[in-house]
Amino acid sequence: MEDIHSAEHYTDLGLAAQEAGDYETAKAHFEKALAMSKEELDYDNKPLPIYYSNLGVALHKLGNYETAQILLENAIAANEKRFAKGHPTFIDLYVNFAIALQDLGNYEKSQRLLEGAIAIEEKHFGKDSPNLAANYHSLAASLQHLGNYKQAQTLLKKAIAINEKHFGDKHPKVAANYDRLAIVLSDLGKCKEAKSLIDKAIAINEQHFGDKHPTLLTNYVNLATILEDLGNREEARDVLQRVVAIEEETLGDKHINLATSYYNLASILRNLGEHDKAKDLLLKAIAIEEAHLNHNNPDLAMSYTTLSTVMVDLKNYEQAQAFLRKAIAIAEEHSKNYELDLGVYYYNMALILKKMGKYSEARSFLLKTAAINEQNRIMNSDILAGIYTELIFVSQAMGRTVEAKSYLQKILAISRLKR
Repeated sequence: MEDIHSAEHYTDLGLAAQEAGDYETAKAHFEKALAMSKEELDYDNKPLPIYYSNLGVALHKLGNYETAQILLENAIAANEKRFAKGHPTFIDLYVNFAIALQDLGNYEKSQRLLEGAIAIEEKHFGKDSPNLAANYHSLAASLQHLGNYKQAQTLLKKAIAINEKHFGDKHPKVAANYDRLAIVLSDLGKCKEAKSLIDKAIAINEQHFGDKHPTLLTNYVNLATILEDLGNREEARDVLQRVVAIEEETLGDKHINLATSYYNLASILRNLGEHDKAKDLLLKAIAIEEAHLNHNNPDLAMSYTTLSTVMVDLKNYEQAQAFLRKAIAIAEEHSKNYELDLGVYYYNMALILKKMGKYSEARSFLLKTAAINEQNRIMNSDILAGIYTELIFVSQAMGRTVEAKSYLQKILAISRLKR
């Protein structure tokens, strides 16, 4: 039977699937939208760039970063051939690429793109557009990761004002702003104020969605973070256990969302000294991620690294270094976007190998992480001094006394720079 639906119809289906976290289905719909748009054709006989951009977002979420980035960049380039910069059609293209860059940790470029989208939005649609509130929210996320908490706070307050004007103060869009602002306030050390805001977000969302909706679960996770910041680790653990129980009930025990929840709960259990329970949860999380994600997905690298740390806590150094090697392999594949993370992985591997008495290999990893930190000009920090301190130890253990002295001189030079 001939398909009579339009590209716009499949785009709407794709966006709905994406909102629900079903990126495989989103990808299929966006591919259909692109195919349909080629049949429908616009005025210059080429599909609109937004169809490529939407597909790029879905591919990015599925871990196909290289193809996704090509599509997202090419969509913007194609639009530049159609319209002057500043045209409203650039808004969604910039936002799509910016949010993908956030996932890759490239917050500076994400910030620039979102600022560009916001400038266009303000010019064409005024300063109280509901879409503008969403973009303020996204920009606040980038600024938060860059440590610009005050700016993030200001933007979120603007977003709240816009959403309250359009939707009232009990709307889920306002709750989303409260949720993000709560985490920003927690980063600023205003944990009690953060707790009050997250409680407001939860009350709004419970009224709209019930207590088992995915939006509520996100609120609960952030509540747990704030509770931990307040020193209430046991209460935070209880909240995360509730999240896991709800997801296991509503999603089944193999859903990708559970991997994140297991990871979050494992982290707090580790902080509470419950290392065996943390290990078991991380193994379950990794099994789910390996079944759902590409083998080189950075989320897997993070999980392998955390599990490696727990294995160190349990003094199981063989398994600790085995899992960390998996993380390193992934980070090396994405080294352009994860260079500093890679430096941390190298350093952690060196410490494990040092505990195992493998000084030569530990030295090799320390040299790699030193090179990364030197290249990124962290000369006046304690990070590089710590690396050189470890190099002194392994150099001495290997009988490289002259080399050990050279690293001591570097530590002294850093100390003088800090005065």
